[in-house]
Amino acid sequence: EVNVTGTLNVLLAAKNNRVEKFVFASSSSVYGIMQTLPCSEDHPTLPISIYGASKLAGEKYCQAFHRIYNLPVVMLRYFTVYGPRQRPDMAIHKFTNMILNNKVPVIFGDGNQTRDFTYVEDAVEATILAAEKDGSVGEVFNIGSSLRITINELTKMLAEMLGREDISPRYESSKLGDMRHTHADIRKAQKILGYKPKTSLKEGIRSFIEWYKQRFQASL
Repeated sequence: EVNVTGTLNVLLAAKNNRVEKFVFASSSSVYGIMQTLPCSEDHPTLPISIYGASKLAGEKYCQAFHRIYNLPVVMLRYFTVYGPRQRPDMAIHKFTNMILNNKVPVIFGDGNQTRDFTYVEDAVEATILAAEKDGSVGEVFNIGSSLRITINELTKMLAEMLGREDISPRYESSKLGDMRHTHADIRKAQKILGYKPKTSLKEGIRSFIEWYKQRFQASL
């Protein structure tokens, strides 16, 4: 309801108040199963989750408002944003919590699925660029790191950085709607927006761990 009806309500408010530009936070989930990697913006959008479908509906609303009312819109497809203040149900937050609390991290699937992780400061920078740059109106852009890592590799990296190399993950069945691989082709965002991700995964995870320990120190 928030992603679909909420987006429509905000678009109506933007139209009525003649905003200079509307930047929509979409998601790589709109692609569904990525047939080509890295995935460019012209890849078919066939979401395999309700969340992905709701984000695609939001994009369609944006495109309609742009065509009908000439509302200046830009759509950004973020790839797995992480960092301080991340939602606790997301992989990096969840695994960090489990490892620091001496629990076994649970991986759904075989762990060989890959993700393109985007540090939150890079995502914010992309959003600002989309709002400010000419030539972005009516366009959709992938926002990612243009690198990918397996969930097994991610879990190992976290365990090492947290000083718990002795912890090994437990594997359970894949969840319905989970994408096997994500990998962003960011050349369009680089060319038109001047977007350039600056934070490596290891640097970003280090910043997240520092924030997590400060935020949850009492529980460790």
